[in-house]
Amino acid sequence: ARSCDVARIRSVRDQCREAGVPCFVKQLGARLSFHGIGVITPKHPKGGDPTEWPSDLRVREFPEVRA
Repeated sequence: ARSCDVARIRSVRDQCREAGVPCFVKQLGARLSFHGIGVITPKHPKGGDPTEWPSDLRVREFPEVRA
C-alpha cells in the first residue's frame, strides 16, 4: 500500500474551507506519512477508522441540500 501524505490531505481540507466547499475525509489509507515523524500503520486495513486519525482530519461535511 502507498503512504498517504497527511500534509497533502490537510492542504486539500484547507483549500475546501477557503473556497466554501464541504470536505468529507473518507479514509486515509493503510500507511500514514507524517513529515518529521515517519510512517504510521493504522489498525484498520485501509485507514477507514476516524478514531485513528489526527483530530483535525476527522472532517465529515456534506453539501447543503436545497429543495
